[in-house]
Amino acid sequence: MKVSSPMRALLLLACLLAAMMPSTGAASAQSQRCAADGTYPEGAVFTLEGTPHLWIFQVGALRWVGDTRALAGMEVRWDRQCTMDAGLLQSVQVGDPLLSLGLVKIGDPIYLAKWETTDALPRLLQIQSLADVAVFGINGDNYGRFVLDRGPWEQRYGFNADVLARGVLPAVVQADQQVATRTQSGWATVIDVPDSFVLAVRNARGEEFAVWHIGIVGPSPRQGDWRGRGIAQQRSLLPPGTRVWLEKEAGISDPAPDLLLRDVSSGPGQAPVAERLLRAGTVWVFPHGKHAHMLDYADAQAAAVSAKAGAWAETKISGVFKPRGTTRGGFPIDPSVASVLAALDQERLGNGVLQAVNAFPVEIGVSAQSQGTLASFSPRFYSVQLSPEIMTADPTAVAGVLIHELTHARNMIDRLVDSATIGCYEDENNAFEATALYWADLYPNGKRPTTHWLDDQLNENLAQYRAGQIDARVRQDYGHECGGG
Repeated sequence: MKVSSPMRALLLLACLLAAMMPSTGAASAQSQRCAADGTYPEGAVFTLEGTPHLWIFQVGALRWVGDTRALAGMEVRWDRQCTMDAGLLQSVQVGDPLLSLGLVKIGDPIYLAKWETTDALPRLLQIQSLADVAVFGINGDNYGRFVLDRGPWEQRYGFNADVLARGVLPAVVQADQQVATRTQSGWATVIDVPDSFVLAVRNARGEEFAVWHIGIVGPSPRQGDWRGRGIAQQRSLLPPGTRVWLEKEAGISDPAPDLLLRDVSSGPGQAPVAERLLRAGTVWVFPHGKHAHMLDYADAQAAAVSAKAGAWAETKISGVFKPRGTTRGGFPIDPSVASVLAALDQERLGNGVLQAVNAFPVEIGVSAQSQGTLASFSPRFYSVQLSPEIMTADPTAVAGVLIHELTHARNMIDRLVDSATIGCYEDENNAFEATALYWADLYPNGKRPTTHWLDDQLNENLAQYRAGQIDARVRQDYGHECGGG
């Protein structure tokens, strides 16, 4: 007897739906167990015990199946199925997921747009943890291809998220089973506190690595006993033996295989410990990349400065400056630069730079500089320092120097956060051009008459910009710093 094509399609769909349901009873007892060293054909089906999830074996990796529509036209070996546990899943190579409508991010939650062949409309099922996102095959390299914010997702697929039914996607890895590794979120145990912003940890598999808290940095060994006190502060919060949750943030790359950038907390969904370190005044904000706690960290740093907490009590930094149009964060400042910042903030280009950098507020102070240097920006310490020699000029002139250094900070943010390619010479060109454009907004033909030697330098910089000479000047003056780059 021959089976008609429509009947074959229905039988195939029935087999698929059955395979995507949790196995129970006698059928479960007879299911073959998956093995990490097993041999499997292309299209073999891997199910996860106790869940409706399944993966297809392709080109040496497992590919998670989001819904039945994603399997259209694929060869699936339903005759070669096995069942695995979460431990095996977290140890094998996972490839790109098989999705019909991708994943949609609405606020903080990420949803699977699950559209079965039997459904008229897709449903939005919230993924319960970033550990699940990882075993689904989403990583920093493919995140932008598979995860869309709501607006772009609705535009691409033609659905209004408000009218779609919502639910919760069954968890893949239970919270107590999630092992932190070099590539995924999970639990680990602190074994040492080597720095004020770094932990040494060991996971349940015995793997050891260092973890740098996302979004902060701390004192260097050259900064007296500040580093030692910072280490002691972190050790008091996270002594060796403490079990910590390490949350991997999508889009943020690790500096090295054994140095991971992670949110460190007491459990999934809990506030990161970095915020407490910031409020203690032993670390400060650093722009590793966009993360969920940026504004909270900026607020915590501002609170520590205002309270003169920790190391801030031993510096001249005691004020917080918030640019026009902002209510969060604020720059840690030496009060003597407040009038300079106010002048910069009143000018449109100045306010734009301040707004951009306020996402990761940089310290702004006054300290002695090398001869001939008006100001400096230190990426390691994430600090701008103005020379005392220029502080006798009008605040609008000093602001012309400050916007140069803040442009360096903005370029650093663009490189680390947005992966912009900005070389050494381009960085300096941008900074000198920002100063020229700011000065031109105030004095289109240069300041006349000048009242301070700094006015003359700013007038000269503007003239060089208009003559197209900035790049030549930069290559002459910064060749020793930039080299061939």
